[in-house]
Amino acid sequence: LAGLRDDSPLMRQVAAKAAAEVKHVGVVAALVENACDDGFPPARDAACRALGKTAAASDAGRKLCIAAGAAEGLGRKLECIRHPMPLFWVLRTLLPAVRAMRHLGEAARPFVQQLALCAVRGSNPDAYVHPDFREHACELARLGRVTLAEIGTTLAAEVGVTNRGELEQKLASKEDGLVSIEQRLPAVAILGDSFSLTALSIPETEAAAILASLLQGRSGTAQMYYPLRSTAVESLGNLGAAHVETHMFDLGTLYLEYIDVDDQAQRCLAKAAEQVLLEQVLLEKALVKVLRDGDDDIKPLAVAAVADLCNDVAYDGGHMRGCEALATAGVIPLLLNMLHEDDHYAMVDASSSLGVLAETNEEIREMIVAAGAVAPLIRQLSSQHDGWLQESAAGVLASLSWGSKARTALLVEHKAIEPLVAMLSSEDVYCCTTAATALTNISDSSPENAAAIQQAGAIGPLVEMLDVQREQGHSDAAIALANLCEGSPERTELVCAAGALTKLRDLLLCNAAGSVMLLDLVDVALCLSAIAKGSDELEAKVRRALRSKRVVAALEDLHRMALVDDETMARGSAVAHLVRLMSGKQATFTA
Repeated sequence: LAGLRDDSPLMRQVAAKAAAEVKHVGVVAALVENACDDGFPPARDAACRALGKTAAASDAGRKLCIAAGAAEGLGRKLECIRHPMPLFWVLRTLLPAVRAMRHLGEAARPFVQQLALCAVRGSNPDAYVHPDFREHACELARLGRVTLAEIGTTLAAEVGVTNRGELEQKLASKEDGLVSIEQRLPAVAILGDSFSLTALSIPETEAAAILASLLQGRSGTAQMYYPLRSTAVESLGNLGAAHVETHMFDLGTLYLEYIDVDDQAQRCLAKAAEQVLLEQVLLEKALVKVLRDGDDDIKPLAVAAVADLCNDVAYDGGHMRGCEALATAGVIPLLLNMLHEDDHYAMVDASSSLGVLAETNEEIREMIVAAGAVAPLIRQLSSQHDGWLQESAAGVLASLSWGSKARTALLVEHKAIEPLVAMLSSEDVYCCTTAATALTNISDSSPENAAAIQQAGAIGPLVEMLDVQREQGHSDAAIALANLCEGSPERTELVCAAGALTKLRDLLLCNAAGSVMLLDLVDVALCLSAIAKGSDELEAKVRRALRSKRVVAALEDLHRMALVDDETMARGSAVAHLVRLMSGKQATFTA
């Protein structure tokens, strides 16, 4: 008792923890007093928990709580709560006590009713019903035997709405020819509150339709302002996924129209629409629907948003889910349609989106091919003055050609090799590297494809990509050349004749200076090993080209570092092979 009545809030907090389940009317009364005191929240919370434990422990404890006026005292305390922030501590600390106080029977009903109403009340219309409170409010209503209609009636009455006619009047209200936001805002918020809709006998589907018309600005003759549209977005989100999905076109359009505008309020409105769609897991479907059904002037915005979404999901844990959702929603044929548009940026966005989708899984790659993507993508490879378009198209083809002989055969049939080889000479380094990757995958599938790539003139440009002065592309070129050398001494001789050995040796020597990435060096070793395996004469050429203590030391360093990845055995064994070849030492690679 002394501790609970001490001037020190810390002492009151400690005493409240110790007082749980203490069956003494004076102690319980002191706990009620502390529970109603906001001066020191930790002491208040501890008192609330102690009351809950006391009420739950036994009949004697419950009788003490009744005698001490726990229900009436806390009920009166709740009557003055009207703002959202105090609701957090009410729900967090008192809900466990309420669960216990259900044993108090009728004496606890006023307290539980007050808490149930408090859980969904807010004087700020923008936060009229906090989503986190809804579940708690329903539980509290059940505990206090309060119907949802009773709660809704109370909430609606607080903003001056007692029947459907008054709600409609507020929604259409004007003042001196201008929209009265103060009158309409609470009414718009009520449309997103299932409790109030139940009390006013308004079906949720009808409320959702009214909110959607507000989003579109079709709300009679009154102009919609940002706060009203923002509240309409939040209210539609509160009604749940089914209603959001029905009107996701309106939300998606709102998001696309304002996401890049200069006006801060409109950007916030776009963000609110995006957030509602994300929470309901419908953003992908909404963008696809706008891309399918939207006006021509908004479709480029939709394809840009799809591209941004693809790039975002590619760098987080939701990559697979996001891309699968887009593909399932039917985005692939819509993106292909954009490849035929005159809008350059829309074409780039569409092909880059297809590239990310193609990286996801085998099923999506088959969907892209089945939709007829190969021919338009190969046409994009010939866009001589558009590196972005070439690179994005080559990226899709590189993914499509990976791991499937049937898809690779389709690319060869549509004559993809020649334009890809032409891209190797581009001044754009990304065009070169992406084309090299695509050619590597194509050559992997059959010796005939490797021969066709060589006949198209790929060896010379690939060897040039090995130049140590280049900042990027060494790894892509080395792997492509290693593939061309595989199983063909004749092509390997052509690779050597083009000067590949000298350039590969120079890259190895750069290891000491640290100017070439480790991954590039391992792929350089893979290429040299492939050349040396072509014949005894080719092995001798590799020995002569690499005969240097510095090269041997670089190889041994590389072998010790032993970079591992999905191709560990092939790359690690190649490095070990070169170490044995040049130093005579027995070197092995263990994954």
